[in-house]
Amino acid sequence: MLEYARIIHEAIGIESPRTFIALFAIFGLFLFGFLGWAIDKGYRVRLQEEPKKNPPLVGAMPTTPLPHQVARSNDSQSVPSPNTEPSPNHLDYKTSQKLGKPVPKEEDKPSIHIEQHGGPNAATFGSNSPITINAVPAPPPERTLSQENFDRLVSELSDSSRPKVDITLVPADEEAGTFGDQIRRAFQLAGWSVSGGVAGTLSVMVIDGSRTRVFHGDGFTCSANQNAPELARALKAFEVVGLKCTVRNDLPNDSHSPLGIVIGKRN
Repeated sequence: MLEYARIIHEAIGIESPRTFIALFAIFGLFLFGFLGWAIDKGYRVRLQEEPKKNPPLVGAMPTTPLPHQVARSNDSQSVPSPNTEPSPNHLDYKTSQKLGKPVPKEEDKPSIHIEQHGGPNAATFGSNSPITINAVPAPPPERTLSQENFDRLVSELSDSSRPKVDITLVPADEEAGTFGDQIRRAFQLAGWSVSGGVAGTLSVMVIDGSRTRVFHGDGFTCSANQNAPELARALKAFEVVGLKCTVRNDLPNDSHSPLGIVIGKRN
């Protein structure tokens, strides 16, 4: 070891130990500094080459779609792509000619038919069958007299000879009772001799040719001999105020009253 030190001293011509140590320190600094720089450079070059050799996989991790993404995906699947063959239900004339497929006939398409009958009903038979909707008809308008028409009716019916009339009320509802009271009061104020009363129910057997029917008092009915002046007077007064009384000759009349009136449920 000492022999190597002597040879180095003689080679560089330095006898001072401190100078010799300082020279070796400087040499070591440059040597190890160069080695450190070379190692660091190689490490950085290797880091830059790693991504090129092993590129990251995009979208490799499965993700759970959100609800709105699923709905949007379903909507996009339901819409035919421009490059896909359209469904037969969406074929128009030109497209059907190109594809050689028939255009759907009108009878193959669903149809809706609305009718108005007596009661509510709706029935559907199959996807291509017609749908029938039965609507409930509107009820008849209410029979009522304004004060002006009531006064006109009293004026038209006024008779000093006190003719007789038999008025039977069948108040099946409030409307029939209110209208019946107006008619009764009008005849009384006009000077007629009014008889009759209120019947909870009414069932009158009516013979119509070979058939027998039951009259329950519905509507606004006048019954009298066609030649009775009381009937003509009452019908004319009713017409003036916009009322129509149905004339029937098959109802039995009170022997004391040539004119009979029955007021019941509106029809």
